[in-house]
Amino acid sequence: MARLTRVRRLLPYGAAILVALVLYRFTRPVLFYIPSDCVCSSYSDRVDGYVVFNPLRSRDPERVADRVLEDARDDKVSTFATPELAARMTNDREHFSQLRWKLAFREDSRDGVTLFYKLDPTGGKLNIDVDHGYGNMWMTKEHGSWKAEGFGASF
Repeated sequence: MARLTRVRRLLPYGAAILVALVLYRFTRPVLFYIPSDCVCSSYSDRVDGYVVFNPLRSRDPERVADRVLEDARDDKVSTFATPELAARMTNDREHFSQLRWKLAFREDSRDGVTLFYKLDPTGGKLNIDVDHGYGNMWMTKEHGSWKAEGFGASF
């Protein structure tokens, strides 16, 4: 009887810990990740790995990054990028003119968000799930809105 009473007293604490762990896990942008074996570049293990994204994650930085890449592809100066990045992307038009991308991984930190992409610079002639380049974009929050601070790519 005393054991049952002790279990009943500890049950709410155990339930609270379990709920906290589940909430912590489900507030992260990536629910499940298996890295790739390939170490072809400094971030290819993230791009080529197997990832399950959290469907409840905030997609705001991803939407802003998509807009920055769309503006670069359409030869526009993006208002969602820092002036330095927008100028660099405008000067490098040939790399962005037919670019396609697919989000492959995301890392959130205290300072911002890093988005990792599979890139296809040929306008769709390659199979983006098999043959691709790698890219990543660094996003930071300025005055309540997301801005793209940097973009790196390798093909």
